[in-house]
Amino acid sequence: MDLDEARSRLAVGVEAIECFVAGIGDEEAAYRPGPDAWSVRDVLAHLLHEEGADFRKRFRATLNDPAGPWPPNDPHGTVEDARRDARSARVLVEGFREEREVSLAWLATLDAPDLERVHDAEGRRLRAGDLLAAWVAHDLVHLRQLTGVRLSWWARRAAPFDVGYAEG
Repeated sequence: MDLDEARSRLAVGVEAIECFVAGIGDEEAAYRPGPDAWSVRDVLAHLLHEEGADFRKRFRATLNDPAGPWPPNDPHGTVEDARRDARSARVLVEGFREEREVSLAWLATLDAPDLERVHDAEGRRLRAGDLLAAWVAHDLVHLRQLTGVRLSWWARRAAPFDVGYAEG
């Protein structure tokens, strides 16, 4: 993996997420499969937050000052905040796209960053390259999560019909 490949995958990731949630209604966006589960809106709020407050800032900090402190981050607290705020899925995904565009523009300014720079974070040694790889993987993790939430919603919505045939 190099920076160009990661940038390309981050650009595709935002497109995939945006397409996957395009046109869903408020009911589906707010649906939570269980009391501790996240809704589509929760996932989008998390992605929006993490793009600016976690990945970009911490990757930059690791490249520029690997021994320095990382910016604070509360990814689960932002989900609770987003539930109170109740922005639409459309607004959240637009915000995520805007943040991702900022990230992609910044990443394009980097000239051969040292992906081996190490930051000791909460008992883990993370290289800048580890953060970059995780940044790309984060989109995939949440696409998988969004798929599960949307499948659960559809199974509920389709009742009394059974969606089990879809799984073979």
